[in-house]
Amino acid sequence: MGYWHFEDLRNALAAKGWQILSEQLCEGMVAGSWEIQRSARKPPLFIDFTGGWDGPFYLTPRTLPQSYGCHLRGYPGTGLYFSKQHKWGDRRKWKEELRQFINLLDKIDNNAEEMAPGE
Repeated sequence: MGYWHFEDLRNALAAKGWQILSEQLCEGMVAGSWEIQRSARKPPLFIDFTGGWDGPFYLTPRTLPQSYGCHLRGYPGTGLYFSKQHKWGDRRKWKEELRQFINLLDKIDNNAEEMAPGE
């Protein structure tokens, strides 16, 4: 949707001590993925970005910053939609949803031994 979503997410992760270990690019309907980790004592998590294809005849894959949203791989219901930002209320809603997403990552990371993907 916009580069500001991408940068907000990157900054929010960094503020909570998450590191982006690697970035994988387009595969099918996934625009790419980030492998993230906060502590080497716990397994990394993967954020998949939903993008699809663009351009004439839909032959051009969307880049990560052009994604529609993202989700945590293996954890259903962890999506974050990259909404439009036309009004102040839209920006406030986005910030709240981003905060909730980061809090969920923290919870999963804190309970890494207890919560298996897909639960």
